[in-house]
Amino acid sequence: MFRKLITCIVLFGSTQLYSQDLLDQSVTVNFQNQTIAESLNSISAGSDVRFSYNPDQLPQRKVTAHYENTPVQTILLDLLGTSYECKVRGSYIILTPIKKKAPKKTGQIQGEVVDANTGERIAGVSIYEVDRLSAATLTSQDGTYTLSPKTSGDPMLIAVSRENYKDTVIVVHRSKGEFVKLLLEPIKKQQRKLISDTTWIKDFWINQRLKRHQRNINLSEHRVFQMSLVPGIGTNGFLTGKFTHNMSLNIIGGFTQGIKGVELGGVFNITERMLRGAQVAGVFNATGHSSTGLQLAGMVNRTKNSFTGWQIAGVVNHTDTLNGAQISGATNFARVATGLQLSGAFNFLTGDMYGAQLASCFNYGHHIFGLQLSGVYNHADTLYGVQLSTINRTQNLHGVQVGIVNIAKKVEQGTMIGIINVAKDEVLTFELSSNDVTRYNLSFKSGAKHFYTILSTGIHDQKEIWGAGGGFGTDIPLKPFYLTVDLTAHTLFKLNEKTSHPILNPRLGFTAGLTIFDDVSIFGGPVVHYMYNADTDTFPAVHKLGENASFSHEVGDIMHKWWAGYTFGIRL
Repeated sequence: MFRKLITCIVLFGSTQLYSQDLLDQSVTVNFQNQTIAESLNSISAGSDVRFSYNPDQLPQRKVTAHYENTPVQTILLDLLGTSYECKVRGSYIILTPIKKKAPKKTGQIQGEVVDANTGERIAGVSIYEVDRLSAATLTSQDGTYTLSPKTSGDPMLIAVSRENYKDTVIVVHRSKGEFVKLLLEPIKKQQRKLISDTTWIKDFWINQRLKRHQRNINLSEHRVFQMSLVPGIGTNGFLTGKFTHNMSLNIIGGFTQGIKGVELGGVFNITERMLRGAQVAGVFNATGHSSTGLQLAGMVNRTKNSFTGWQIAGVVNHTDTLNGAQISGATNFARVATGLQLSGAFNFLTGDMYGAQLASCFNYGHHIFGLQLSGVYNHADTLYGVQLSTINRTQNLHGVQVGIVNIAKKVEQGTMIGIINVAKDEVLTFELSSNDVTRYNLSFKSGAKHFYTILSTGIHDQKEIWGAGGGFGTDIPLKPFYLTVDLTAHTLFKLNEKTSHPILNPRLGFTAGLTIFDDVSIFGGPVVHYMYNADTDTFPAVHKLGENASFSHEVGDIMHKWWAGYTFGIRL
Protein backbone atom coordinates (compact mmCIF):
# COMPACT_ATOMS: atom_id res chain seq x y z
CA MET A 1 0.00 0.00 0.00
CA PHE A 2 1.31 3.42 -1.00
CA ARG A 3 2.05 5.61 1.99
CA LYS A 4 2.17 9.34 1.68
CA LEU A 5 5.42 11.09 2.26
CA ILE A 6 3.85 12.85 5.18
CA THR A 7 3.89 9.88 7.50
CA CYS A 8 2.66 11.10 10.87
CA ILE A 9 0.72 14.08 12.13
CA VAL A 10 0.66 14.59 15.90
CA LEU A 11 -1.71 17.09 17.46
CA PHE A 12 -0.64 18.84 20.62
CA GLY A 13 -3.64 19.82 22.73
CA SER A 14 -1.87 21.21 25.77
CA THR A 15 -0.26 24.58 26.10
CA GLN A 16 2.00 23.57 28.99
CA LEU A 17 5.76 23.80 28.36
CA TYR A 18 7.81 20.61 28.72
CA SER A 19 11.55 20.05 28.72
CA GLN A 20 14.14 17.31 28.45
CA ASP A 21 12.76 15.94 31.75
CA LEU A 22 10.31 13.81 29.67
CA LEU A 23 13.17 11.43 28.88
CA ASP A 24 14.06 11.22 32.57
CA GLN A 25 10.48 10.42 33.67
CA SER A 26 10.25 7.02 35.36
CA VAL A 27 7.47 4.63 34.35
CA THR A 28 6.33 1.11 35.15
CA VAL A 29 5.28 -0.85 32.06
CA ASN A 30 4.87 -4.46 30.90
CA PHE A 31 5.27 -5.64 27.28
CA GLN A 32 3.77 -9.00 26.27
CA ASN A 33 4.72 -9.95 22.71
CA GLN A 34 4.03 -6.40 21.47
CA THR A 35 5.30 -4.57 18.42
CA ILE A 36 7.50 -1.52 18.92
CA ALA A 37 4.56 0.77 18.06
CA GLU A 38 2.34 -1.04 20.58
CA SER A 39 5.09 -0.77 23.18
CA LEU A 40 5.32 3.00 22.65
CA ASN A 41 1.54 3.24 23.10
CA SER A 42 1.85 1.34 26.39
CA ILE A 43 4.43 3.85 27.64
CA SER A 44 2.11 6.73 26.72
CA ALA A 45 -0.84 5.10 28.46
CA GLY A 46 1.04 4.96 31.77
CA SER A 47 2.66 8.41 31.71
CA ASP A 48 2.51 11.98 30.37
CA VAL A 49 4.82 11.08 27.48
CA ARG A 50 3.59 11.22 23.87
CA PHE A 51 5.52 10.04 20.78
CA SER A 52 5.77 11.24 17.18
CA TYR A 53 7.33 8.83 14.66
CA ASN A 54 7.09 7.23 11.22
CA PRO A 55 5.68 3.70 11.71
CA ASP A 56 7.53 2.49 8.59
CA GLN A 57 10.87 3.41 10.19
CA LEU A 58 10.38 1.44 13.41
CA PRO A 59 12.12 -1.95 13.88
CA GLN A 60 9.84 -4.81 12.76
CA ARG A 61 10.05 -7.03 15.84
CA LYS A 62 8.06 -7.90 18.94
CA VAL A 63 9.02 -7.28 22.54
CA THR A 64 8.35 -9.04 25.82
CA ALA A 65 9.76 -7.24 28.86
CA HIS A 66 8.89 -5.66 32.21
CA TYR A 67 10.20 -2.33 33.55
CA GLU A 68 9.71 -1.05 37.10
CA ASN A 69 10.21 2.72 37.70
CA THR A 70 12.58 2.92 34.76
CA PRO A 71 13.46 6.17 32.92
CA VAL A 72 11.80 6.50 29.52
CA GLN A 73 15.20 7.09 27.92
CA THR A 74 16.44 3.68 29.14
CA ILE A 75 13.36 1.87 27.80
CA LEU A 76 13.71 3.60 24.41
CA LEU A 77 17.34 2.55 24.22
CA ASP A 78 16.29 -1.08 24.75
CA LEU A 79 13.49 -0.84 22.17
CA LEU A 80 15.27 1.11 19.44
CA GLY A 81 18.95 0.71 20.11
CA THR A 82 21.40 3.50 19.31
CA SER A 83 20.24 4.09 15.75
CA TYR A 84 17.39 6.43 16.71
CA GLU A 85 17.44 10.02 17.90
CA CYS A 86 15.01 11.32 20.56
CA LYS A 87 14.06 15.00 20.42
CA VAL A 88 11.78 16.71 22.95
CA ARG A 89 9.35 19.24 21.53
CA GLY A 90 6.68 20.49 23.91
CA SER A 91 4.96 17.44 25.44
CA TYR A 92 6.16 15.06 22.70
CA ILE A 93 9.24 12.94 22.09
CA ILE A 94 10.01 12.79 18.37
CA LEU A 95 11.71 9.57 17.21
CA THR A 96 13.80 9.70 14.04
CA PRO A 97 16.37 7.26 12.63
CA ILE A 98 19.95 8.46 12.67
CA LYS A 99 21.13 8.47 9.07
CA LYS A 100 24.40 9.15 7.44
CA LYS A 101 24.93 12.70 6.30
CA ALA A 102 23.22 13.31 2.99
CA PRO A 103 24.18 15.90 0.42
CA LYS A 104 22.85 19.32 1.37
CA LYS A 105 19.32 19.95 0.15
CA THR A 106 18.48 23.56 -0.52
CA GLY A 107 15.05 23.09 -2.04
CA GLN A 108 12.18 25.10 -0.63
CA ILE A 109 9.11 23.56 0.97
CA GLN A 110 5.81 24.98 -0.24
CA GLY A 111 2.21 24.38 0.67
CA GLU A 112 -0.87 25.74 2.36
CA VAL A 113 -2.55 25.54 5.77
CA VAL A 114 -6.33 25.18 6.13
CA ASP A 115 -8.82 24.93 8.98
CA ALA A 116 -9.74 21.26 9.51
CA ASN A 117 -13.36 22.16 10.28
CA THR A 118 -14.16 24.86 7.73
CA GLY A 119 -11.63 24.14 5.00
CA GLU A 120 -10.68 27.83 4.91
CA ARG A 121 -7.06 28.81 4.49
CA ILE A 122 -5.40 30.24 7.61
CA ALA A 123 -3.14 33.29 7.54
CA GLY A 124 -0.37 33.97 10.06
CA VAL A 125 0.56 30.34 10.80
CA SER A 126 4.13 29.78 12.06
CA ILE A 127 6.05 27.09 10.16
CA TYR A 128 9.58 26.29 11.30
CA GLU A 129 12.25 23.62 11.34
CA VAL A 130 12.26 21.50 14.46
CA ASP A 131 16.07 21.23 14.35
CA ARG A 132 16.65 24.98 13.85
CA LEU A 133 14.15 27.30 15.49
CA SER A 134 15.77 30.30 13.83
CA ALA A 135 14.45 29.13 10.42
CA ALA A 136 10.78 30.13 10.35
CA THR A 137 8.12 31.62 8.12
CA LEU A 138 4.45 32.67 8.27
CA THR A 139 1.62 31.78 5.94
CA SER A 140 0.48 34.71 3.83
CA GLN A 141 -3.03 36.16 3.70
CA ASP A 142 -4.12 33.39 1.32
CA GLY A 143 -2.81 30.67 3.68
CA THR A 144 0.16 29.61 1.54
CA TYR A 145 3.77 29.38 2.69
CA THR A 146 7.30 28.92 1.43
CA LEU A 147 9.94 27.67 3.86
CA SER A 148 13.64 27.78 3.00
CA PRO A 149 15.27 25.18 5.27
CA LYS A 150 18.75 25.85 6.62
CA THR A 151 19.53 22.23 7.49
CA SER A 152 20.50 19.36 5.24
CA GLY A 153 19.00 15.93 5.24
CA ASP A 154 15.87 14.32 3.90
CA PRO A 155 13.29 13.72 5.33
CA MET A 156 13.09 16.59 7.82
CA LEU A 157 10.76 17.62 10.64
CA ILE A 158 8.55 20.70 10.28
CA ALA A 159 6.49 22.19 13.12
CA VAL A 160 3.26 24.07 12.45
CA SER A 161 1.76 26.37 15.12
CA ARG A 162 -1.05 28.88 15.29
CA GLU A 163 -2.69 30.53 18.26
CA ASN A 164 -5.98 28.78 19.16
CA TYR A 165 -5.09 25.72 17.02
CA LYS A 166 -3.49 22.41 17.98
CA ASP A 167 0.23 22.29 17.28
CA THR A 168 1.36 19.87 14.57
CA VAL A 169 4.68 18.21 13.75
CA ILE A 170 5.10 16.62 10.31
CA VAL A 171 7.78 14.68 8.47
CA VAL A 172 8.47 16.06 4.98
CA HIS A 173 10.51 14.34 2.23
CA ARG A 174 12.12 17.30 0.50
CA SER A 175 13.37 15.29 -2.44
CA LYS A 176 9.80 14.79 -3.70
CA GLY A 177 9.16 18.52 -3.91
CA GLU A 178 5.42 18.13 -3.48
CA PHE A 179 2.94 20.81 -2.42
CA VAL A 180 2.27 20.11 1.28
CA LYS A 181 -1.26 20.81 2.46
CA LEU A 182 -1.70 20.91 6.23
CA LEU A 183 -4.88 20.67 8.29
CA LEU A 184 -5.04 22.44 11.67
CA GLU A 185 -7.72 21.60 14.19
CA PRO A 186 -9.07 24.59 16.15
CA ILE A 187 -9.23 24.50 19.95
CA LYS A 188 -10.94 26.67 22.56
CA LYS A 189 -9.66 30.21 22.38
CA GLN A 190 -7.06 31.09 24.97
CA GLN A 191 -5.93 34.61 25.79
CA ARG A 192 -2.30 34.99 26.82
CA LYS A 193 -1.05 38.36 27.97
CA LEU A 194 2.43 39.01 26.68
CA ILE A 195 4.82 41.88 27.29
CA SER A 196 4.96 42.24 23.51
CA ASP A 197 1.27 43.21 23.60
CA THR A 198 1.96 46.28 25.73
CA THR A 199 0.93 49.28 23.66
CA TRP A 200 4.14 51.28 23.92
CA ILE A 201 6.16 48.17 22.97
CA LYS A 202 4.10 46.44 20.30
CA ASP A 203 3.39 49.53 18.23
CA PHE A 204 7.02 50.41 17.63
CA TRP A 205 9.71 48.14 19.00
CA ILE A 206 8.45 44.70 17.89
CA ASN A 207 7.19 44.16 14.35
CA GLN A 208 3.99 42.25 13.61
CA ARG A 209 5.75 39.24 12.10
CA LEU A 210 7.82 38.64 15.21
CA LYS A 211 4.84 39.25 17.45
CA ARG A 212 2.75 36.68 15.52
CA HIS A 213 5.45 34.00 15.96
CA GLN A 214 5.54 34.86 19.66
CA ARG A 215 1.82 34.24 20.09
CA ASN A 216 1.72 31.12 17.90
CA ILE A 217 4.62 29.12 19.30
CA ASN A 218 4.46 27.96 22.90
CA LEU A 219 7.89 26.56 23.69
CA SER A 220 11.23 27.65 25.09
CA GLU A 221 14.84 26.86 24.20
CA HIS A 222 18.15 27.76 25.84
CA ARG A 223 21.18 29.25 24.13
CA VAL A 224 24.22 30.59 25.91
CA PHE A 225 24.70 33.67 23.71
CA GLN A 226 22.79 35.78 21.23
CA MET A 227 23.46 39.00 19.36
CA SER A 228 20.96 41.16 17.51
CA LEU A 229 20.70 44.47 15.75
CA VAL A 230 16.95 44.77 16.43
CA PRO A 231 14.35 42.10 17.29
CA GLY A 232 14.19 39.63 14.41
CA ILE A 233 17.58 40.56 12.95
CA GLY A 234 20.14 38.55 14.83
CA THR A 235 21.40 35.10 15.66
CA ASN A 236 17.92 33.95 16.78
CA GLY A 237 15.99 35.12 13.72
CA PHE A 238 12.26 35.71 14.02
CA LEU A 239 11.83 33.21 16.86
CA THR A 240 14.07 35.25 19.13
CA GLY A 241 11.33 35.55 21.74
CA LYS A 242 11.52 31.79 22.38
CA PHE A 243 15.10 31.67 23.69
CA THR A 244 16.61 32.07 27.15
CA HIS A 245 20.24 33.24 27.25
CA ASN A 246 23.14 33.62 29.63
CA MET A 247 24.57 36.50 27.61
CA SER A 248 22.60 38.79 25.30
CA LEU A 249 24.09 41.67 23.33
CA ASN A 250 21.76 44.01 21.45
CA ILE A 251 23.30 46.71 19.26
CA ILE A 252 20.06 48.72 19.12
CA GLY A 253 17.60 46.46 20.91
CA GLY A 254 16.65 42.85 21.49
CA PHE A 255 13.77 40.57 22.42
CA THR A 256 14.24 37.31 24.34
CA GLN A 257 12.26 34.74 26.33
CA GLY A 258 14.46 35.11 29.41
CA ILE A 259 17.85 36.11 30.74
CA LYS A 260 19.93 34.11 33.21
CA GLY A 261 23.01 36.28 33.22
CA VAL A 262 23.63 39.65 31.57
CA GLU A 263 21.83 41.55 28.81
CA LEU A 264 23.20 44.75 27.29
CA GLY A 265 21.24 46.97 24.91
CA GLY A 266 22.27 50.15 23.16
CA VAL A 267 18.67 51.41 23.23
CA PHE A 268 16.37 48.75 24.72
CA ASN A 269 15.99 45.22 26.05
CA ILE A 270 12.65 43.35 26.06
CA THR A 271 12.32 40.04 27.92
CA GLU A 272 9.08 38.11 27.61
CA ARG A 273 9.26 36.14 30.83
CA MET A 274 11.97 36.40 33.48
CA LEU A 275 15.28 38.06 34.34
CA ARG A 276 17.84 36.49 36.65
CA GLY A 277 20.84 38.77 36.52
CA ALA A 278 21.32 42.22 35.02
CA GLN A 279 19.71 44.25 32.22
CA VAL A 280 21.45 47.43 31.13
CA ALA A 281 20.01 49.66 28.39
CA GLY A 282 20.50 53.16 27.10
CA VAL A 283 16.75 53.93 27.09
CA PHE A 284 14.54 51.19 28.57
CA ASN A 285 14.27 47.64 29.90
CA ALA A 286 11.00 45.67 29.90
CA THR A 287 10.36 42.26 31.49
CA GLY A 288 7.04 40.46 31.14
CA HIS A 289 7.05 38.26 34.25
CA SER A 290 9.47 38.53 37.17
CA SER A 291 12.99 39.81 37.72
CA THR A 292 15.77 39.21 40.21
CA GLY A 293 18.92 41.31 40.10
CA LEU A 294 19.46 44.68 38.45
CA GLN A 295 17.64 46.77 35.85
CA LEU A 296 19.60 49.86 34.85
CA ALA A 297 18.24 52.19 32.16
CA GLY A 298 18.72 55.73 30.98
CA MET A 299 14.96 56.35 31.07
CA VAL A 300 12.55 53.51 31.96
CA ASN A 301 12.55 50.12 33.70
CA ARG A 302 9.39 47.99 33.58
CA THR A 303 8.84 44.59 35.21
CA LYS A 304 5.30 43.30 34.89
CA ASN A 305 5.07 41.04 37.96
CA SER A 306 7.61 41.01 40.79
CA PHE A 307 11.06 42.55 41.03
CA THR A 308 13.67 41.55 43.59
CA GLY A 309 16.78 43.69 43.58
CA TRP A 310 17.54 47.16 42.20
CA GLN A 311 15.66 49.17 39.58
CA ILE A 312 17.63 52.29 38.65
CA ALA A 313 16.33 54.61 35.93
CA GLY A 314 16.80 58.17 34.80
CA VAL A 315 13.04 58.78 34.63
CA VAL A 316 10.64 55.96 35.66
CA ASN A 317 10.70 52.58 37.40
CA HIS A 318 7.58 50.39 37.36
CA THR A 319 6.77 46.98 38.81
CA ASP A 320 3.92 45.17 40.53
CA THR A 321 5.69 43.75 43.60
CA LEU A 322 8.99 45.23 44.76
CA ASN A 323 11.46 43.52 47.08
CA GLY A 324 14.45 45.82 47.04
CA ALA A 325 14.93 49.37 45.81
CA GLN A 326 13.61 51.66 43.09
CA ILE A 327 15.77 54.71 42.37
CA SER A 328 14.71 57.15 39.66
CA GLY A 329 15.16 60.72 38.58
CA ALA A 330 11.42 61.35 38.39
CA THR A 331 8.91 58.65 39.37
CA ASN A 332 8.62 55.18 40.88
CA PHE A 333 5.52 52.97 40.61
CA ALA A 334 4.70 49.74 42.48
CA ARG A 335 1.65 47.96 43.83
CA VAL A 336 3.28 46.55 46.96
CA ALA A 337 6.84 47.02 48.17
CA THR A 338 9.33 45.89 50.77
CA GLY A 339 12.36 48.14 50.68
CA LEU A 340 12.98 51.61 49.28
CA GLN A 341 11.45 53.99 46.75
CA LEU A 342 13.73 56.97 46.08
CA SER A 343 12.79 59.47 43.38
CA GLY A 344 13.53 62.99 42.26
CA ALA A 345 9.82 63.87 42.16
CA PHE A 346 7.09 61.27 42.90
CA ASN A 347 6.60 57.81 44.40
CA PHE A 348 3.34 55.90 43.91
CA LEU A 349 2.29 52.75 45.76
CA THR A 350 -1.25 51.35 45.54
CA GLY A 351 -0.79 48.59 48.13
CA ASP A 352 1.31 47.96 51.24
CA MET A 353 4.74 49.49 51.82
CA TYR A 354 7.22 47.99 54.28
CA GLY A 355 10.13 50.40 54.15
CA ALA A 356 10.63 53.98 53.02
CA GLN A 357 9.36 56.35 50.34
CA LEU A 358 11.69 59.30 49.75
CA ALA A 359 10.80 61.99 47.20
CA SER A 360 11.44 65.66 46.62
CA CYS A 361 7.76 66.40 45.94
CA PHE A 362 5.17 63.72 46.56
CA ASN A 363 4.67 60.26 48.09
CA TYR A 364 1.49 58.21 47.80
CA GLY A 365 0.82 54.88 49.47
CA HIS A 366 -2.02 52.69 50.69
CA HIS A 367 -0.79 51.07 53.92
CA ILE A 368 2.60 52.45 55.02
CA PHE A 369 4.67 50.48 57.52
CA GLY A 370 7.73 52.70 57.65
CA LEU A 371 8.69 56.19 56.49
CA GLN A 372 7.32 58.72 54.01
CA LEU A 373 9.66 61.69 53.51
CA SER A 374 9.00 64.39 50.91
CA GLY A 375 9.36 68.10 50.36
CA VAL A 376 5.70 68.89 49.61
CA TYR A 377 3.08 66.20 50.30
CA ASN A 378 2.69 62.71 51.74
CA HIS A 379 -0.45 60.59 51.51
CA ALA A 380 -1.19 57.24 53.14
CA ASP A 381 -4.55 55.58 53.58
CA THR A 382 -3.22 53.97 56.76
CA LEU A 383 0.02 55.02 58.45
CA TYR A 384 1.94 52.70 60.77
CA GLY A 385 5.12 54.74 60.75
CA VAL A 386 6.30 58.30 60.18
CA GLN A 387 5.32 61.02 57.71
CA LEU A 388 7.69 63.99 57.27
CA SER A 389 6.66 66.72 54.83
CA THR A 390 5.15 70.16 54.44
CA ILE A 391 1.70 68.55 54.26
CA ASN A 392 0.91 65.08 55.57
CA ARG A 393 -2.40 63.29 55.10
CA THR A 394 -3.71 59.91 56.20
CA GLN A 395 -7.08 58.27 56.73
CA ASN A 396 -6.04 56.25 59.79
CA LEU A 397 -3.12 57.35 61.92
CA HIS A 398 -1.21 54.77 63.95
CA GLY A 399 2.14 56.54 63.77
CA VAL A 400 3.61 60.05 63.73
CA GLN A 401 3.03 62.99 61.39
CA VAL A 402 5.58 65.81 61.39
CA GLY A 403 4.92 68.78 59.13
CA ILE A 404 3.47 72.24 58.80
CA VAL A 405 0.00 70.83 58.10
CA ASN A 406 -1.05 67.37 59.27
CA ILE A 407 -4.42 65.84 58.40
CA ALA A 408 -5.89 62.59 59.69
CA LYS A 409 -9.44 61.34 59.36
CA LYS A 410 -9.03 59.21 62.45
CA VAL A 411 -6.28 59.07 65.07
CA GLU A 412 -5.97 55.52 66.36
CA GLN A 413 -2.72 55.51 68.34
CA GLY A 414 -0.69 58.20 66.64
CA THR A 415 0.71 61.69 67.15
CA MET A 416 0.56 64.84 65.04
CA ILE A 417 3.35 67.41 65.33
CA GLY A 418 2.86 70.55 63.28
CA ILE A 419 1.55 74.08 63.12
CA ILE A 420 -1.91 73.00 61.95
CA ASN A 421 -3.17 69.53 62.85
CA VAL A 422 -6.62 68.49 61.71
CA ALA A 423 -8.27 65.28 62.91
CA LYS A 424 -11.89 64.27 63.37
CA ASP A 425 -13.11 64.32 67.02
CA GLU A 426 -9.73 65.56 68.26
CA VAL A 427 -8.40 68.98 69.35
CA LEU A 428 -8.89 71.94 67.00
CA THR A 429 -9.66 75.03 69.09
CA PHE A 430 -8.99 78.72 69.66
CA GLU A 431 -8.63 80.07 73.20
CA LEU A 432 -9.06 83.63 74.47
CA SER A 433 -7.34 83.94 77.84
CA SER A 434 -5.64 86.14 80.37
CA ASN A 435 -2.67 85.38 82.61
CA ASP A 436 -0.35 87.14 85.02
CA VAL A 437 2.22 87.95 82.30
CA THR A 438 0.15 89.03 79.29
CA ARG A 439 -3.38 90.28 79.89
CA TYR A 440 -4.81 89.47 76.46
CA ASN A 441 -3.93 86.19 74.76
CA LEU A 442 -4.98 84.21 71.70
CA SER A 443 -3.98 80.55 71.41
CA PHE A 444 -4.51 77.92 68.71
CA LYS A 445 -4.43 74.26 69.71
CA SER A 446 -4.59 71.38 67.23
CA GLY A 447 -3.84 67.68 67.21
CA ALA A 448 -4.84 64.55 69.09
CA LYS A 449 -6.29 64.80 72.56
CA HIS A 450 -3.37 62.97 74.08
CA PHE A 451 -0.82 65.18 72.28
CA TYR A 452 -1.55 68.48 70.57
CA THR A 453 0.51 71.49 69.52
CA ILE A 454 0.03 75.05 70.73
CA LEU A 455 0.63 78.41 69.06
CA SER A 456 0.09 81.46 71.25
CA THR A 457 0.52 85.23 71.30
CA GLY A 458 -0.32 87.83 73.93
CA ILE A 459 0.03 91.47 75.00
CA HIS A 460 0.05 93.55 78.21
CA ASP A 461 -0.31 97.22 77.40
CA GLN A 462 0.38 98.51 80.91
CA LYS A 463 3.58 96.51 81.26
CA GLU A 464 4.38 97.44 77.65
CA ILE A 465 5.26 93.90 76.61
CA TRP A 466 4.00 91.41 74.07
CA GLY A 467 4.95 87.82 73.49
CA ALA A 468 4.64 84.76 71.28
CA GLY A 469 5.27 81.12 71.89
CA GLY A 470 4.40 77.53 71.26
CA GLY A 471 4.50 74.11 72.75
CA PHE A 472 2.66 70.88 73.40
CA GLY A 473 -0.19 69.72 75.58
CA THR A 474 -2.48 66.89 76.52
CA ASP A 475 -6.23 66.90 77.10
CA ILE A 476 -8.01 64.54 79.49
CA PRO A 477 -11.78 64.49 78.79
CA LEU A 478 -14.05 64.00 81.82
CA LYS A 479 -17.31 65.11 80.25
CA PRO A 480 -18.58 67.70 80.76
CA PHE A 481 -15.25 68.60 82.40
CA TYR A 482 -11.73 68.25 81.07
CA LEU A 483 -8.20 68.69 82.33
CA THR A 484 -5.22 69.96 80.35
CA VAL A 485 -1.49 70.04 80.88
CA ASP A 486 0.40 72.46 78.62
CA LEU A 487 4.15 72.93 78.27
CA THR A 488 5.02 76.05 76.29
CA ALA A 489 7.96 78.35 75.66
CA HIS A 490 7.35 82.09 75.20
CA THR A 491 9.52 85.01 74.19
CA LEU A 492 8.60 88.49 75.49
CA PHE A 493 9.44 91.71 73.70
CA LYS A 494 9.10 95.45 74.35
CA LEU A 495 5.82 96.72 72.99
CA ASN A 496 6.95 99.75 71.01
CA GLU A 497 10.70 99.35 70.85
CA LYS A 498 13.27 97.06 69.33
CA THR A 499 14.29 94.43 71.85
CA SER A 500 17.92 93.36 71.82
CA HIS A 501 17.61 90.93 74.72
CA PRO A 502 14.06 89.51 74.90
CA ILE A 503 12.75 87.70 77.95
CA LEU A 504 12.58 83.90 77.79
CA ASN A 505 9.52 82.58 79.62
CA PRO A 506 8.87 78.78 79.62
CA ARG A 507 5.57 77.79 81.26
CA LEU A 508 3.92 74.68 82.64
CA GLY A 509 0.17 75.11 82.97
CA PHE A 510 -2.51 72.99 84.62
CA THR A 511 -6.10 73.89 83.84
CA ALA A 512 -9.56 72.52 84.43
CA GLY A 513 -12.39 73.26 82.04
CA LEU A 514 -16.16 73.00 81.83
CA THR A 515 -18.08 72.64 78.57
CA ILE A 516 -21.09 74.96 78.63
CA PHE A 517 -22.15 74.61 75.00
CA ASP A 518 -21.25 72.14 72.24
CA ASP A 519 -18.04 73.92 71.23
CA VAL A 520 -17.67 76.48 74.01
CA SER A 521 -16.05 75.98 77.39
CA ILE A 522 -14.44 77.99 80.20
CA PHE A 523 -11.21 77.08 81.92
CA GLY A 524 -8.66 78.23 84.46
CA GLY A 525 -5.78 77.04 86.56
CA PRO A 526 -2.25 77.61 87.87
CA VAL A 527 0.84 78.19 85.75
CA VAL A 528 4.46 77.62 86.78
CA HIS A 529 6.74 80.27 85.21
CA TYR A 530 10.45 80.43 84.66
CA MET A 531 12.00 83.66 83.39
CA TYR A 532 15.44 84.47 82.05
CA ASN A 533 16.72 87.85 80.88
CA ALA A 534 20.27 88.85 79.99
CA ASP A 535 19.89 92.67 80.16
CA THR A 536 17.66 93.95 82.93
CA ASP A 537 18.88 97.51 82.51
CA THR A 538 17.47 97.86 78.97
CA PHE A 539 14.28 95.91 79.75
CA PRO A 540 12.83 97.37 82.99
CA ALA A 541 9.57 95.43 82.58
CA VAL A 542 11.41 92.36 83.79
CA HIS A 543 11.06 93.63 87.34
CA LYS A 544 7.25 93.79 86.96
CA LEU A 545 7.00 90.07 86.22
CA GLY A 546 6.80 87.58 89.04
CA GLU A 547 6.93 90.22 91.74
CA ASN A 548 6.20 87.56 94.35
CA ALA A 549 8.64 85.03 92.91
CA SER A 550 9.46 81.91 94.88
CA PHE A 551 12.99 82.15 93.56
CA SER A 552 14.81 85.14 92.11
CA HIS A 553 18.48 85.49 91.39
CA GLU A 554 20.20 88.42 89.74
CA VAL A 555 23.89 88.69 88.84
CA GLY A 556 24.80 91.90 87.07
CA ASP A 557 22.35 92.32 84.19
CA ILE A 558 21.23 88.65 84.22
CA MET A 559 18.10 87.62 86.08
CA HIS A 560 16.47 84.23 86.79
CA LYS A 561 13.02 83.83 88.35
CA TRP A 562 10.60 81.06 89.30
CA TRP A 563 7.04 81.79 90.38
CA ALA A 564 3.48 80.48 90.31
CA GLY A 565 0.94 82.37 88.23
CA TYR A 566 -2.48 81.83 86.76
CA THR A 567 -4.49 81.65 83.56
CA PHE A 568 -8.20 81.64 82.75
CA GLY A 569 -10.25 82.04 79.61
CA ILE A 570 -12.73 80.66 77.15
CA ARG A 571 -12.26 77.91 74.58
CA LEU A 572 -14.04 78.10 71.25
